[in-house]
Amino acid sequence: MKRIVIYLFVLCVTTIYSQTTNTSRWRKSEKDSMANAFLLYEEKNYKMALPYFENIHKGHPKEEFVKYVYGKTALYRSDKYADALRLLQEVYDKNPKVDVIEYDLARAMHYNYKFDEALVMVDKFLANKRTKPEEKPQAEFLKQYIQNAKYYSSNATNAKITTVGTPINSKDEEYVPTISADESMMVFTYTGVKSKGGKINEVLMIPDSVHGIYLEDVYMSVKANDQWQAPVPLDNINSKLNDAAISLSQDGQVLFIYKDAEKLFLTMQLE
Repeated sequence: MKRIVIYLFVLCVTTIYSQTTNTSRWRKSEKDSMANAFLLYEEKNYKMALPYFENIHKGHPKEEFVKYVYGKTALYRSDKYADALRLLQEVYDKNPKVDVIEYDLARAMHYNYKFDEALVMVDKFLANKRTKPEEKPQAEFLKQYIQNAKYYSSNATNAKITTVGTPINSKDEEYVPTISADESMMVFTYTGVKSKGGKINEVLMIPDSVHGIYLEDVYMSVKANDQWQAPVPLDNINSKLNDAAISLSQDGQVLFIYKDAEKLFLTMQLE
């Protein structure tokens, strides 16, 4: 029964975006990918929808709706910020009345260090008669973030940022690192080919090596001789769904994690 409901919803979604996107010559696999991506998009799973939209955009670079949804989901991956700005700017130049486009464009400008332009755009959003009252507080927060970023970027500190290099960094995704107070242990979230659950279709929750997305695992690395060692998965935590690191206590004994299975934030005592 669940799959029937999903399929019916996909048909409705297909009808909605087909009104603004010419899909008549699309392959069936592309239409299916778009429907799956849009389901994730509607549930605000933007990061998971991103690779679907990116692939569709490569095949149909002139489709404005695809350009918009890919640009918007690209805001949720730091390596895609340049794409987000380019695509959202193109959409805005063609149709400035797209829903909340000024807010999204302000975010893209902010992430690309175009602070003055971002401030102009967020002010346009706040002054826009179409902006809903409940949308304004978040825009005010964004404006404050942009102002803070502008200030600190123009007032350099003595801090030096260097990459930890390999074996921590890889061709896959490693993010949200948390380090113990004595800097002897690092715990982070990993997504890639070593993910315990493999590739999962987040819409139907079934294995899907073609359109699936790698889910999250928790990994740990320790420092020895001032070098970070090869990270290892915390197999007593990781499942075949999303498991992510959130933060680590100062003494390194308690790890706060998120487990998709329970839909809860949890803590775990490290041995």
